Amino acid sequence: MPAVGSVWRWETDARPGRHLEGPQGLIDERMEIGDADVVIGIFWKRFGTPTADAASGTEHELRRAWAAWREHGRPAGRDGLFLWAQGGSRRVC
Repeated sequence: MPAVGSVWRWETDARPGRHLEGPQGLIDERMEIGDADVVIGIFWKRFGTPTADAASGTEHELRRAWAAWREHGRPAGRDGLFLWAQGGSRRVC
């Protein structure tokens, strides 16, 4: 089975619009993170903007990936997600 990769960047892939759940709701619909087989997050200096249910959109998206794994066994990985921010890491799931 061939592998297909998809890079999702908020700078280029997030689009303006309206959603009942705010901007993060638009991103969730377009990103479809629950359909991914593997999720890899690469962070640099900024962790994101707070959302209604998480310290940042990044944390929200990784929590959705974790919930999809618990429900469907994917995205791949099961040792937990670690969110890296300035000054160290914090386990969220």
